[in-house]
Amino acid sequence: MYYGKSRVPKGIFSAGLDAGLILDVPYIGYLLQNGKQNILVDTGIHDNNIVNGKAWGGYPAEGGNKYVIEALKKEGLSTKDIDTVIYTHFHHDHTGGALLFKEAATYYQKDEFLNLLNPLPTQKNRCDYNIKTVDDFALIKNHCIVDGDLELPNGLKLYKLPGHTLAG
Repeated sequence: MYYGKSRVPKGIFSAGLDAGLILDVPYIGYLLQNGKQNILVDTGIHDNNIVNGKAWGGYPAEGGNKYVIEALKKEGLSTKDIDTVIYTHFHHDHTGGALLFKEAATYYQKDEFLNLLNPLPTQKNRCDYNIKTVDDFALIKNHCIVDGDLELPNGLKLYKLPGHTLAG
């Protein structure tokens, strides 16, 4: 699902290679359906992470809740149709629409939430997290905190993998 984009020079991702090449980097999520359930994976960028048409690093961007709502609408769904939300991690561009789904079962890794609460100085400098996420998640009604791998009642399997964040 398309939740917007940021326009950034490729060089920031590849140590200066192709520095003049500008990329559209999408904010994305996934919709999983089995005929009975609608499961959303990630909820896009926080509205307040885009200021005057710019986001991370001061690069042009578009996104936020209206993009999440529009992506669902294209699938014939509304926010109330989402039964479950799964967060891959807690970076600001993955948790922005959390409050759109306060009633949904919400799955996330315990370590990811702890890292959100206590980011490393480098994570603060890079603005990996939006502190508003803490307040947003306090309003979610059905937390399903995961510590490692998990198989959901519908057979979907969640695996904790290393890599992109400190915790996962």
